Amino acid sequence: MRAPLRFLAVFVCGPLLLAACDRGTSPTTTGTPASQPPAAGSPAASGSPVPQAAPPVVYKLVDDFCLTLALDRLDAVTQLWNQVRSPTPKKHAAGSTAILSCTGTLAGGSAPKVTFHVTADVSSSGVPMAYQFEGLRREQERQGHKTADVPGVGTAAYTYTNDLGPHVEAYAGNAYIAASMKPYDSAAKLPTDVVDRLAAICKAAFEKLPTQPS
Repeated sequence: MRAPLRFLAVFVCGPLLLAACDRGTSPTTTGTPASQPPAAGSPAASGSPVPQAAPPVVYKLVDDFCLTLALDRLDAVTQLWNQVRSPTPKKHAAGSTAILSCTGTLAGGSAPKVTFHVTADVSSSGVPMAYQFEGLRREQERQGHKTADVPGVGTAAYTYTNDLGPHVEAYAGNAYIAASMKPYDSAAKLPTDVVDRLAAICKAAFEKLPTQPS
């Protein structure tokens, strides 16, 4: 059925085109001209260079994650605890990702003793951790744990609480940082601003991990 329609279009339009030629005029053309002046205020019109997006940060591995974190010099820790006991660093590989961790106990000071756990998943190939971040957050929500955004940490961060206590997890570039705390004594209570303190630990981890030059 499409062939007769194309034939009819030629049959009707042919005489119109001939009539236009007889009048010495050309058929009207539509569409965008080959070139148009740039709009006023655009970078091309003003001569300003078009801003380029900054390349993603690429973090490097460290041998001792506890030493890099230096929690005993972080205000979010020292304001409440004056001892970082038995900080234990570990490092192992999971495919192309290296997992750095630091565990230990915070004691002394005005707050109850707590255990802490901080990890840094670093992609050795430099692949951004956005997919891991989104996937793990969806998994926490699937398990019934309510999540909430934590502003000002990495590219994006969120918090949730499970049976092990409160967590803050964040990513930037090829690094994914997670921090958690739980009371050493199950009867003790964590500080009311524990999420802010965990966020400060994650932020410090991003600031202290070495990066490759851009």
